[in-house]
Amino acid sequence: AFFLWWEPRASNPVLDLSLFKDRIYNFSVLSAMIQALALFAVNFLIIFYLQGVLGYDPLKAALLLIPLPIVTSVVAPVGGRIADRIGARIPATVGLLIQGAALVWFTGITPAWPYWEIAFGLGLMGFGGGLFYPPNTSAAMNASPKNRLGIASGTLATLRQAGMVTSFALALAVAASSLPRDVMMQLFVGTSVTLGSSPMLAFVTGMHSAFWVSTVLVIVAAGISFVRGKEDRGAKTEEAGEAIPAITD
Repeated sequence: AFFLWWEPRASNPVLDLSLFKDRIYNFSVLSAMIQALALFAVNFLIIFYLQGVLGYDPLKAALLLIPLPIVTSVVAPVGGRIADRIGARIPATVGLLIQGAALVWFTGITPAWPYWEIAFGLGLMGFGGGLFYPPNTSAAMNASPKNRLGIASGTLATLRQAGMVTSFALALAVAASSLPRDVMMQLFVGTSVTLGSSPMLAFVTGMHSAFWVSTVLVIVAAGISFVRGKEDRGAKTEEAGEAIPAITD
């Protein structure tokens, strides 16, 4: 409470609460935090599935996640260019909806799934991420005052990290709720990473529940992203253009 009271009065605040008066910045940060809350534990669930259900070793399981970052890295520059042309609202929202579709895809996961189905879901999630991250970040930065860009970036990163940490706790709690306590501890602590047939089915059922919870959250993030409003990128470009001669002089 003291922190929130003091920050508006500080000349150089750690958290500039005035940033949240801007609708576009506010909604961009909020959608990023909820997206992180919905999705960042998915990799961990898939890792545990690959090890505990399919019986892969940790290195192989980690390498099998590679479709997600590869597709994200390929699509992200395209997402940024689209945002530069038409604004962030449409590409970021579409990206979140695509990630929601990937989560729905994963709700059908079974112990007998071939790897191509997992890779497809990861690739779809990476595609949506590539459309969401650059436009959403650029919208938040574009809505920030020039003398507060560092604080604005730090606030965005902090709240995204908070969403990530909470995501792990939420998704793993939901997924583990169907497992006996001793099996849960063996799986998540790492003393045993191979499940028997009955715990295996229970864990997959728990994964379904976690993916449905994540789907609801990412749809909420998409709604927030859509109603953020249209940012005025032209005005910022003109400001930057005017600042360059001043610096040169």
